Amino acid sequence: MTKKIEVAVGVFSLDDQNRICLVRTKKFPDFLTIPGGHLEFGETLIDCAKREFKEETGGKVHNLRFAFISESIKPDKHFIYHSYIGYTKAPEQKPIDPNEVLEVVWLPLKKAVTSPLVLPRHREEIKLLFPTAY
Repeated sequence: MTKKIEVAVGVFSLDDQNRICLVRTKKFPDFLTIPGGHLEFGETLIDCAKREFKEETGGKVHNLRFAFISESIKPDKHFIYHSYIGYTKAPEQKPIDPNEVLEVVWLPLKKAVTSPLVLPRHREEIKLLFPTAY
């Protein structure tokens, strides 16, 4: 088995009501996570963030700005995550691939940081990124 480093992006996107966009995927069916995915060869990180957001929510994200880098190292996997903050308009969005994304959910930030449905690491990241919004 060849071990490799994988690069992924994630988008913390808010709407005009200070709600954050989260998705329930087949990969994490018990949690809500931020939209995101793997970087493709030749693709910029920003383009990847826009593409993944569109694929997973059906919507467009605007005003993307870098938030932070994190990583996860396990015996068989090494991921480097590039996270971005963005904004989107009305959440009338549906995933392009319903076989991957089961649900698109918009939660007020206050609820997102306390809900056990939100992936624990994302709850902490939301608190750090938006400390005055909840």
